[in-house]
Amino acid sequence: MLRQIGRVFTRSYAAKASVQVTRSPKPGANVGHVDPRHEIMRKFLFEKEQKKLEGMTDADLERHETIETAYKMFRSEKSREMREARLAKFKAMEDAFKELELTDMRLLEDATRKSPNPLFPLQMRVPTDTPPKVIWNYTALSKQ
Repeated sequence: MLRQIGRVFTRSYAAKASVQVTRSPKPGANVGHVDPRHEIMRKFLFEKEQKKLEGMTDADLERHETIETAYKMFRSEKSREMREARLAKFKAMEDAFKELELTDMRLLEDATRKSPNPLFPLQMRVPTDTPPKVIWNYTALSKQ
């Protein structure tokens, strides 16, 4: 009993699969997916149809492709910069840990000791690229 949702086929719990699935491929054979439903899901989730660019001349299409390529390069460069910044921060953290280890072992133990109260801080905000909904809490110091 198959139901179609979009282009992905699902089956109810008690129904038998209508497609014969080979569970164990031959050893050493690395030929595609074993289950044909994987291919359907992969196409549905990851492959986008190219937009039809009608009414564009060859020069316009070339400009469009150039802009697309430049944008991909920009995203790649931005990703590389973020990765390098992350690695630099991690290296600085490791260097600080080693320096603290060489300076005073007691301070290192205090810095790495686990909190006896394992609750997650309720006021903590995860850093994101978007601003918060409430920019400033004007009543934060009014209780004093």
